[in-house]
Order: sequence, then C-alpha cells, then structure tokens
Amino acid sequence: MNIVDILYTSFHQPFSTEKWQYYLNKVPLSFQTRALRYLRWQDQHSSLLSHLLLQRGLVEAGYPTHCLNLLQHEKHGRPFIDSSLDFNLSHSGEYVVCALFKGGRGGIDIEKMRPIEVSDFRSHMSLEEWSAITVPEVSYPKFFDYWTCKESVMKADGRGLYIPLESILLQGSQALLEEKVWFLHKVEIDSGYACHLATIWESLGVQLKEIKF
Repeated sequence: MNIVDILYTSFHQPFSTEKWQYYLNKVPLSFQTRALRYLRWQDQHSSLLSHLLLQRGLVEAGYPTHCLNLLQHEKHGRPFIDSSLDFNLSHSGEYVVCALFKGGRGGIDIEKMRPIEVSDFRSHMSLEEWSAITVPEVSYPKFFDYWTCKESVMKADGRGLYIPLESILLQGSQALLEEKVWFLHKVEIDSGYACHLATIWESLGVQLKEIKF
C-alpha cells in the first residue's frame, strides 16, 4: 500500500524572541526573508513552520540537512527536488501541515471551519455541489470539505490559481479535472478544521505525525 506521511504542528501564541530566532536560524536566509516579509506574526510563524516541517520531512526521507537549498520550481512555481518524492504544504488558523508522497504526486489543503458568506463562492461549485452545500440549509462543514478537496486537487496539479475551481468536479471520493482522475482522502487532524489529500492513488495509508516546536 502507498503511504503518505503528514507532519503537522500548531501554534497558539507567538514564540519568544529567543525561540523565534533559534528556529529562524535553522532555515536558509531566503526562507528567513520570506517569513519576515509578512506583517502579521501569525503569517510569519506559518511561513517559518511550513518550511521547518518540510525540512524535517525531507531529512527523515533521506535528504541532506541542507535540503531546502536544493529546491527547484516548476513552470507555475510549485517547488520540488526530484521525481522520487513529492510534497505539499498548507496552513490555516493555528495549524500547519506538510504531506510527503513517495513515488507519486499529490496535494493537501487544510482550512479552519468558520462562518462565511458562502454565496460568494457559488461560481466555484457545480449545481450538484452547491445543492449538497445549501440544501436543506447551508452546511459549513460540507462547504469546507468541498473547498479543501478542490484546493488539494489544484495544488496536486501544480498550476495553482491558473485552474478555475469550478473546473474541478467532485464525484464522491474522486475529483475530475480535464479528464484526469484524482482520488480524495479526508485527513482528521482537528474537529474544527477540514483537511483533504488529493493523490494519484485510490487506496493509501496515512501516517500522521505531530511535531512540537
């Protein structure tokens, strides 16, 4: 069975100055600059923790400690190292996740469930999807399940926002994008969050590992 490793962490308040500097120094200068570019401390922490998780996952998979310096980018900016291991990052609210896919391609998305104006997203859903979300009444869990499914497919594909979300059609545990089938897998991390994987595999095992910083 194919195994997807998911590393995740959470934060509830800013690191102390000493702790922040300690972990900031663990990533290359370009990633430090990227994190510090954000104005909100939450975004700074999400950026840094995302790359710390990626670094941890790559090292555990056998890559050298300077693995973040080996990252290359596809045409639309999606990072990679080589064809033997794919990876994807996501963050929302207090959680940061990193998924690693050995021998295949995939994407992950996590979203904090919260009241929103669901009607603003009508154009991104098919008639059937919209009906499932709103009938008999608006279901925020259903909306965020569908949203993270579509986002995970978009990220697995690699073209990101170049793909209209409405072009991704959800059919049970599968998603169809331009005649390519992606298989969807729900990830249980926190009852207040929706999280999904999109992979090339219909069946897989998920190994969840919480990392404390």
